[in-house]
Amino acid sequence: MIDDLINQAGLAFLVLCRTGTALMLLPAFSSPRFPPSIRLFLALALSVALTPLVGQRVLPPGWLQDLRGFAILIAGEIVLGLAIGAMGSFFLHAARFAGEVISNCIGLGGIPGQPIEGNDPLGHIATLLSLSVAFVIFVTDLHLQSIHALISTYDAIQIGDAIDPQWLASSATGALRDSFSIALQIASPFIAYSLLANLVVGLVGRVAPKVQIYFSITGIMAIFGMLLLLLAAPQTVTLIPIGYGQWLESISP
Repeated sequence: MIDDLINQAGLAFLVLCRTGTALMLLPAFSSPRFPPSIRLFLALALSVALTPLVGQRVLPPGWLQDLRGFAILIAGEIVLGLAIGAMGSFFLHAARFAGEVISNCIGLGGIPGQPIEGNDPLGHIATLLSLSVAFVIFVTDLHLQSIHALISTYDAIQIGDAIDPQWLASSATGALRDSFSIALQIASPFIAYSLLANLVVGLVGRVAPKVQIYFSITGIMAIFGMLLLLLAAPQTVTLIPIGYGQWLESISP
């Protein structure tokens, strides 16, 4: 009886190593606006709920007495949890990247920001986009889909299975490609706007070289850039959650 309880406690700790590390990095859950106490309680609750489902078919009797093997299992679960969380966080970093590109394109890149969404200070537009993406994830129940996808990973990779480096590299590359492809879609109208505006400024400067047209038109560029952001906002804040939801479906069997 006591041995069974010890084995279940050790297995619950292994489940916590995967779920807890993934929740530290997944979008919305990793936000400083999400209370750490609730995140810890959620990881513990998932670990307790999943332990009976994954414990009876993967580990042989007496596995906990092998300390070296137990340490290897812990390391493997932590690496897998970090990999899943990191691939999900690519989409949140893509929102921040797109926000910084937009700020630079409309002339607001030099304005310092506050570390609202993370430890590093971001521009105002990057902070707005990352907060909006986290908000949409919660509103559309993508956080529940994130938990479901995390649970489904135990059907594909059970505790004790070796992690295929080729699968890990291809999955990370695919998530990185998809997330930053969406970031480019978000930022592309503003890149085109910046190129066109600077082309017009350059032509006017050639016609009237004595007029300091660049400094006088910077504010106008920022105003029209903000109007463009207002028009593109509905599509901008939904593209990344849609891509994130598709990625969650791809990792769910």
